Amino acid sequence: MPSISLFNRRSPLSGDELQPLCTVVIVARLFQLLLLIPMLTYILHAVTQNSVLDWWLFPPTNQENCRNSNLFPLLFSIYAFSTLGVTLFSIGLEIRIMKESSVGTPTQQELRPNIPLLLETKLLPLAIVQSIVWIVGLVAVSYSVQYYSCLPEFRDVSAPELLPALSWYLPSIFLLLSQGIEFVSGIVTLSALRCASTPHGRRRDGEDVEEGYHYNHTDSVWEDRCHFCCRISSVFTCYLFGGQNLDIGEYGEIARVLSDYFEHGGVLDVTLSDLAVGMMMLRRKQQQRELEARKRIKEQVSAVIMEGRDEDEDGDGNGDAVDEGGLVG
Repeated sequence: MPSISLFNRRSPLSGDELQPLCTVVIVARLFQLLLLIPMLTYILHAVTQNSVLDWWLFPPTNQENCRNSNLFPLLFSIYAFSTLGVTLFSIGLEIRIMKESSVGTPTQQELRPNIPLLLETKLLPLAIVQSIVWIVGLVAVSYSVQYYSCLPEFRDVSAPELLPALSWYLPSIFLLLSQGIEFVSGIVTLSALRCASTPHGRRRDGEDVEEGYHYNHTDSVWEDRCHFCCRISSVFTCYLFGGQNLDIGEYGEIARVLSDYFEHGGVLDVTLSDLAVGMMMLRRKQQQRELEARKRIKEQVSAVIMEGRDEDEDGDGNGDAVDEGGLVG
């Protein structure tokens, strides 16, 4: 199936693979909305107890060590409502991607013209906004210790011991953790796209690439991938199977084979679903061969058993004939 081109780079995904991924993202967004409920409840309760401007702009007390403690309610409110808006927008974007990717078939890319633009919006502008919101949340939580240390009703209690008991604290920690995972996965995705090959043998500026340059470039890319894979395997196995001098190894032949198979200037467009289906078909072929081998073995065993029975019957017949001949004699 043809892969989707993002930022003029070939991605490992096709159109039909987007729907299950969007479903997973929507479930994660709903979980984040669930975590937002106690945080928004805390903010609304604090607003009803105090003036909004006083809560945001002025510290609880006039002590010297409480000068910037008002940054916690201000940043925490910005973080909670920004997360709410970004999460709702993300859910709408995922639903839009699911609808667009369900039109036609993966080979009919002309029926899905908005898919690349929607994915690029998700991977770059939306990811930047989510990263800024995440950083704001981290800063807000970092000011929470100072804020609760300045509250008169909590002076006798240590703030680090108090915070885990608050209704908003643990949901905010889990929410920040999930957003941190998204931040890391977004960087990994963009890095993978940056290292991916350009579709149809073209550079990012759209100029045609000569066939020799294209294959030399892809050979070097696959050689680096093989080297990296062997390096990681050696590290994780603690060099039990060798691999300490990988720099002197020659990866040209295997890199040339892989580049010839996977890189054809866009003609051979292999995606993750294609590889998964290929592995399933390979497994079925192996099972078929196993059944055929078992069948042949059973037939051979049956043939040997039948030959043994025939020999036994022939031996019994010759013995009877000898006995009869002896009696007659």
